[in-house]
Amino acid sequence: MVSWEEGQGLVLRGSLTVLRRRCGNAGCHCARGELHETPVLSYKQGGKTKMLSLTAGDVGPVSAALARYREAAGALEAQAEAAREALRAHLEAARAAAKAAR
Repeated sequence: MVSWEEGQGLVLRGSLTVLRRRCGNAGCHCARGELHETPVLSYKQGGKTKMLSLTAGDVGPVSAALARYREAAGALEAQAEAAREALRAHLEAARAAAKAAR
């Protein structure tokens, strides 16, 4: 298992968002409209949306891990596109060779 404290290069899939809500205490500032804000990591797992509440200190590292995921996903998509193009060229060349052999 990877430790969050040791994992400077970790990647995360999901979205960083802020939940705003009332606590229900009549004397609290949220009863006057100043809602409580909680940063969360929202992600899908098994077809269900899940959320992890974050501390203010975790927002920066989580944001960086999300950016690393997006960068890696973009690079992987570029590799997949290049492979599709290589396959397309291979199939066209094979068809042309088969047609010429007739």
